[in-house]
Amino acid sequence: MNEDDFSYTKSGNLAILTCNAFSAYPFVRHGFTTRTGGVSAGGCASLNFSWKRKDTAENVKENCRRLAKAMNFQSDHIVFIEQTHSANVYYAGQRDRHDGAWWTKAPKGYDASVTNEAQTVLIARVADCMPVLLLDPVKGVISAVHSGWRSTAGKVILEAAAAMQREYGCNPQDLLGAIGPCIGPDCFCVGEEVADIFFNSFGSRKYQQCRDDKLYIDLWRCGEDQLKDAGLLKEHIYTAEICTHCEPERYFSHRRDRGETGAMLAVIELC
Repeated sequence: MNEDDFSYTKSGNLAILTCNAFSAYPFVRHGFTTRTGGVSAGGCASLNFSWKRKDTAENVKENCRRLAKAMNFQSDHIVFIEQTHSANVYYAGQRDRHDGAWWTKAPKGYDASVTNEAQTVLIARVADCMPVLLLDPVKGVISAVHSGWRSTAGKVILEAAAAMQREYGCNPQDLLGAIGPCIGPDCFCVGEEVADIFFNSFGSRKYQQCRDDKLYIDLWRCGEDQLKDAGLLKEHIYTAEICTHCEPERYFSHRRDRGETGAMLAVIELC
C-alpha cells in the first residue's frame, strides 16, 4: 500500500481505505471498502455489496446500512447504477437516490457517475476491477468510476473526467484522482486477444509485462495515464497500489475465487 497517500480508518468492525488528499476536504465523504464487518456468508463473507452474487438482498441492504452508519451518510441516498463494462457516464442527482427502492430502478448501461449535488452518494462496485474516485474541490463535483478491463480499454476514466469538465465547468488541473484496490500487475494475466485490445486502445505495449511467455496488464498505470490524459496534474493522482488478488483476508477477488465471491464499493458524497 502507498502509505504516504492512503490510510485505513476503522468504525466498529468496518475498515475503510481513504485517500489522505480527499480527507483534507471536510465537505467530502469517501472511501474504498474492505470485505470485513458485514453480515454476508460463504464466499461473500462478510461485507458484500453485490446483489448479483450468491447472497440475499437483505444481507446486501444491511451491509449498505452498516457502511452508511460508519461513514455518516444516509443509506437511502445511495445512487445505484447497473454496471456493464462500458465507457458511459451517468449524470446523477438527488432524483436518483434510491429512497427505499434500492437497486430495482438502477439506470442501466453506465460504469461511471458524476454529480455536483450534495447528499447524493455515488458508488462503484468492484471485485478486481479498478475503482476510481474523482473530486473537484473548487467546483464541488465528484465522480465514482468502475473500470474493469473492458471499460479501462474504453477509457471510462477519461470519459468521467471529461464529463466533469463539460457539464460542470471543472478545470482538470483542479481535479484529484484516487485509484483504489484492484488486481495488480503481477496477477492480471491475460491472453493475446485482451492484450491486443489494450494495444489498439493505448497505442503501445508498455502495459504488458511478459513473464514465462505470459502477458500481464498493469491497470494501475493505465488508470494513471488516463488521468494524466484528462489533464490532471501528476501530483493530484493517487494510487493505492493494493492488489485485491493478493489479500484474501481483506479484499474480494473475482479471479482468485473464480467468481465465488462478493464485491466492494468505492464511495463518495458531497456533504
